[in-house]
Amino acid sequence: MQELIDRIAASANLAPETARKALGTVLGFISREAPEGEVAKLLDAMPGSRDLLASDGGGSAPAMGGMGAMAVFNQLTALGLSLPQVQTLARETLAYGREHAGEDTMGEIVASVPGLDQVL
Repeated sequence: MQELIDRIAASANLAPETARKALGTVLGFISREAPEGEVAKLLDAMPGSRDLLASDGGGSAPAMGGMGAMAVFNQLTALGLSLPQVQTLARETLAYGREHAGEDTMGEIVASVPGLDQVL
């Protein structure tokens, strides 16, 4: 998980702690909104992701479909991320998920959560 945090921090020009919190927010939202089986595949493919979710609480965006995606965006901007930084976070998270969990798993996750394609 540290590899992805470092990658996000460098690409989005964020402090590592901010990148960790932002990633926890995104993963928490995905874990609440996406199909359980696909989420399990993603988390299994990303060692340390469950620890991140447990330590961070997975953010606090409510489970509300598309509105949940907007709530995640609002949480990320409250952490101090600009729109370009949110976009970078999304691209890096999606790319890392594809690299480790596979295109099919990430495609299912993105397709199943209303509004997620706009955040990612």
